[in-house]
Amino acid sequence: MPDEHTLRQIRDLRDRTLNIVVDSLVAGDEDTSRSLYEIAVKFSVLVPPKQGPEDAPVPIFARYEGGLYEATLDRSRITESGRGSCVWFMDQWMSTSRAAETIGGVPANGWIFWQYARPDGSEGTISEIRDKVLAATETIQDALDEEDADVPW
Repeated sequence: MPDEHTLRQIRDLRDRTLNIVVDSLVAGDEDTSRSLYEIAVKFSVLVPPKQGPEDAPVPIFARYEGGLYEATLDRSRITESGRGSCVWFMDQWMSTSRAAETIGGVPANGWIFWQYARPDGSEGTISEIRDKVLAATETIQDALDEEDADVPW
């Protein structure tokens, strides 16, 4: 994760690039505006959104053969396919399944192996968190697709 100074620089470059996109559109230079818009989108991907409580890492746990194992789930590391090395366990990032296999010694579905404490105190599988992340990602992508519809190219 870039430090705050680097993030500010990336945001500044993105904003400057978007200003040039607008100027290019006004001037009728569609090719330049399209190219710069694509660059601005890439800058945006580098800058994580501001984190709220719903974005904070989630303490997770697993019970296996009388033992209690603890790890951390980072929602921002869950990919669009619902995969990714999003579990911090034994001092390294792993996929949910690899972390589960590390405990049990056999392949396991980590999304149902690991659990978390819901706000009401009950327990749930981390597949619930993954599903919420993927639904939010889909909503964001739909919004971006609608914004792209307004771009003249």
